[in-house]
Amino acid sequence: PHELSGGQQQRLAIARALAREAKVLLLDEPLVNLDFKLREELEGELRQVLRESGAIALYTTSDPRDVFNMADQALLLDNGDLLQAGQPMDLYRKPSSLAAMQLLSDPGVNVFEQNREICAIRPEHLHVPARPNEPEFTLRVSGIETSGSETFVHGLVDSVSQPWVLRLAGLSTLQVGDQTPISVRPQDIARFAESTG
Repeated sequence: PHELSGGQQQRLAIARALAREAKVLLLDEPLVNLDFKLREELEGELRQVLRESGAIALYTTSDPRDVFNMADQALLLDNGDLLQAGQPMDLYRKPSSLAAMQLLSDPGVNVFEQNREICAIRPEHLHVPARPNEPEFTLRVSGIETSGSETFVHGLVDSVSQPWVLRLAGLSTLQVGDQTPISVRPQDIARFAESTG
């Protein structure tokens, strides 16, 4: 096995478990150390193999993508405490707490206070340019990261101490130092009575 690549070693470990016709498999972050292309390939293979085997898989991960790509049901844990359980999209749409929302967001959510509530916005729910009739903020751009297919815009918003990040599709024309209005649909602002994370 030491002569195999990382992806081959992962396949071998899973095949060994399935060869025993195990009814339950514990997969502890099985894709964590793989490059992006190999990770995508193994995700598809693993989903198919698990469906065909009929085995129940307990899959631990710290990556929200794994939850959406692999899970039928998810448990969100924080320091061993159960925050929320259910189908991944239900957990995404209706987080029970700020900590639960953070666990299913990569990068993390943007947080601010309003009317004695903790408010949070996912990076993918912010719009540039700002849309009419939506709550609006002004972002001072401090950094840009892009992969070509998406761009992360980092910056500061007035009266908010923590930096914010926007996740935009494709390339962005924004540059470091720009000030730009951004907006969010009211229904995309999660509100919590107090911070839990």
